[in-house]
Amino acid sequence: MQLWTIVGAIGRFMMRGGVVILLFVAYQLWGTGLSTARAQDNLTKEFATQIAEFTPPPTPTEVAPTETEPVVTATADLPIPEPGDPIARITMTTINSDFVMVQGVDLKWLQKGPGHFPQTPLPGQPGNASVAGHRTTYQAPFHRID
Repeated sequence: MQLWTIVGAIGRFMMRGGVVILLFVAYQLWGTGLSTARAQDNLTKEFATQIAEFTPPPTPTEVAPTETEPVVTATADLPIPEPGDPIARITMTTINSDFVMVQGVDLKWLQKGPGHFPQTPLPGQPGNASVAGHRTTYQAPFHRID
């Protein structure tokens, strides 16, 4: 009788532990996406504000060009962004991914969205900009990249 009581207690403990582990996995896969979605909404608003500050309004005398203009790279004298600041929008239509990129690759910044390695040039400047992001959690911005 005593043996079956111990075996039953161990079985109940293991089932409860399994449920806790399954809940943790569900949080990692789907719950983290909720916090990232909220952070992306805030970053989108902040990024739009930054663009509005740095974009001069068009003058009424300017005529819209009829041909496509050549690609212009960003100037090298841009202010260095602080860690966590939104710096660019990264859109990859082939994998259905559209995120505002932040400066820095620490875990707290990557929880908000893809991060830019500070040691590399900023996006739009000459050179290769490096970006880090999650593949399975925090809305998985790079989930479909092989």
